[in-house]
Amino acid sequence: MTKYLLSTGESTTRIERYILDLFKLNLQIYPGDIPGSKLGFDFILTDTKKDELLGEIRSRVNSLIGKLQEKFDKMEINVSSIDLIDEERVKLTVNVNDYSDSLNVNLYN
Repeated sequence: MTKYLLSTGESTTRIERYILDLFKLNLQIYPGDIPGSKLGFDFILTDTKKDELLGEIRSRVNSLIGKLQEKFDKMEINVSSIDLIDEERVKLTVNVNDYSDSLNVNLYN
């Protein structure tokens, strides 16, 4: 049985949980923050009009999912919902196979 180390220090045998943890981790780390690592994703939005915000968020989330999907090609990774909390925060519900989790993302942090 394979165990996966999560960013919280816990371990899991569910690869779905590990992939969701990687998704969250990528959103929290800016590319280049960890030298030599491929972790990180530029999710900061600038010059985006309010009426274009949801589309831009969806596009970037799908880009990150594509990046993870390349690495874990046997997994079904998708976003079931994207909800704007306000102009600075969004709530994402991400699914990996039958496992899902929600997370709040600050768009300008």
